[in-house]
Amino acid sequence: MWSFCTLFFSKSFNYKDKTYAQIRRVFAHAYKNIIRKLVIMLYTEMLNDNKIFLLLYKKGKPIISKWLVIYVRKNNLPYNRLGITAGKKVGNAVKRNRAKRVIRQVYRENELKLPIGIDIVIVARACLPDVKSNVVSKFFSDRVIKEIIKAVKN
Repeated sequence: MWSFCTLFFSKSFNYKDKTYAQIRRVFAHAYKNIIRKLVIMLYTEMLNDNKIFLLLYKKGKPIISKWLVIYVRKNNLPYNRLGITAGKKVGNAVKRNRAKRVIRQVYRENELKLPIGIDIVIVARACLPDVKSNVVSKFFSDRVIKEIIKAVKN
């Protein structure tokens, strides 16, 4: 809501010279960004550090399926850390971004079922962009969560 007020009352945005459609477009974009920030993951931070990715590739427990490869390891922190990768074998940039978007959404839907205090790296495989997201979500909730819990306990 704050960005609406600053956008509307700022001196740089001269709404008197704009048409109704242009003003609507600007406010719709600002509203979309606010909503996007509200849809967050509760117990998760995103992984950006290459060292942690490499550590999970070497010492994490792999969970392998036809769409995803998931590496899991305890981190002894009060939150989870999630890393998502999609290599060039997945396809062009559009397909890689779709694969990452699907993975992010599937994780967001199933986050509350996961234990807290784990590092997860999810690697997309080449056939993931062609699969419907609800199929991947059902697979993740049915099989992957059980295997993640089992991997963390050991």
